[in-house]
Amino acid sequence: MKIILTGATGLVGRECIRIALLNPQITEVISVARRQATFPDGLPSQADKSKLKSVILDDFGSDWPAHVLEQLKGADACIWNLAVTPSKSKGMTSEELKKINHDYPFVGLKSMLAVANSAHPFRFIYTSAALTERDQDRALWVMGEERKLRGTVEIELLAEAAQSKGRIELQITKPGAITDSQTPMARRMMLPVLEAVLGLPSVHVSDIAAVELHQAMNGTGGKDVMSNAGLVELGSQALKEWKIEKCA
Repeated sequence: MKIILTGATGLVGRECIRIALLNPQITEVISVARRQATFPDGLPSQADKSKLKSVILDDFGSDWPAHVLEQLKGADACIWNLAVTPSKSKGMTSEELKKINHDYPFVGLKSMLAVANSAHPFRFIYTSAALTERDQDRALWVMGEERKLRGTVEIELLAEAAQSKGRIELQITKPGAITDSQTPMARRMMLPVLEAVLGLPSVHVSDIAAVELHQAMNGTGGKDVMSNAGLVELGSQALKEWKIEKCA
């Protein structure tokens, strides 16, 4: 099982790498990024570090070059974790946000499809967010621009998959507030408030990463959206099945 990963330096991406290196069913995980991928801290000794490959891509907004695609040949799936989160979007223009959050995944999907394993549908696992908004006319009082932009991406990805005649197997994961063992206590205490006021649930990063890898490996079962509740449930099941602990 050969899996492409974007956003490998982020919280979810790093956890995807950790679990992939511990899972013998995954033979290769390829990080596509602007810089070299690194191993997560505290990686257990049984992790197979030889499975991690790093491919440098300077421009995600243009068709990916041949020397990059050559290293992605035969890939079975992609986990797309590359995005600008609301907390990091301050100071960015609407054009910059659209380029990264909207344009990049479509250029990437088109490029990867050209060299992916054709024996089965190419599985594209796209990380969105719980509060994205597909209704572009709805008034939002918190992070409206970012939420509607990601909602547009969801709509267009679903259309792309529908028009692919079975070539693309898509799943959109919609995590809420992401936590790990390093999450400060002050933030932990705010999570119930965020859920009560904004309707924003929480999920452990290991659960998200486990589900995304599980779906990349096994397929989506025809389910094109995975809710936060689904991430919590299936993530725990997958980790238990693989006998992998949540990140320390």
